[in-house]
Amino acid sequence: MLGDRALDNRINKIRELEAQKKALDDQINALKNEIREDMKSKGEEVHCTSNFTIHFKEVVSCTFDSSRFKKEHLDLYSKYQKSTTSTRLIIN
Repeated sequence: MLGDRALDNRINKIRELEAQKKALDDQINALKNEIREDMKSKGEEVHCTSNFTIHFKEVVSCTFDSSRFKKEHLDLYSKYQKSTTSTRLIIN
């Protein structure tokens, strides 16, 4: 079993890693946006470098609006709703 000090250390490490992850995600997104803007300004959908092939294109997706369906057809929504069980760890 972990004592309070060990738990505190692990939680501090989690928060530190989460902050690093956020910073890395921000850097990755910034670099991807630079590539997108460059390709967009050149009007390119495909660009080949000596090491990589980059594809940039618009993708249209169709999704199901479950919130609207629930609002307009609650009886059907409830009929097809399915329950699952999972665990959740919350640190405040």
